[in-house]
Amino acid sequence: MRDDVTGVQLYDLNIAGGIDNPNPDYVTLVTLQDGILRKSYYVPNILLDRKLYPNVPQASDVLISVPVFKNHANAQITGSLKNRVGCAPNDLYHAPGSIMMKSGLVHYNSPYGENETVARSTIDLNRVRPAEFTVMDALIGITNGPTGTNKPNP
Repeated sequence: MRDDVTGVQLYDLNIAGGIDNPNPDYVTLVTLQDGILRKSYYVPNILLDRKLYPNVPQASDVLISVPVFKNHANAQITGSLKNRVGCAPNDLYHAPGSIMMKSGLVHYNSPYGENETVARSTIDLNRVRPAEFTVMDALIGITNGPTGTNKPNP
């Protein structure tokens, strides 16, 4: 899909090819030999480093992270590192019985408490592909994340 105004190619990182059906046209299973929560993650192809994945046509040369400034019940503040959790496809990491949020990634099937699970998955996903550059949007912040229950704070 392309942006109507700029013509820039847009990617929906929530799509992995179908609910619980990873498609290599959208995602690649990346293995972390020393992952601290999981040993492998499905990662949207556009987030992969072209130097490490030359056979994935959508892999990118540079990853720029643009998080929104917000607080979160599980992380005090979220930023560039936790932004990577938001890049996990809902198609695969959804809560049981729902395709909303990333609950299957950070809240289920873990021997750790919720906060520890969020922290460990954040570390793992940043090790898959760290951002080369980050710009934090703090023009309007969000309180009571992840989705906010209060009006944005200008």
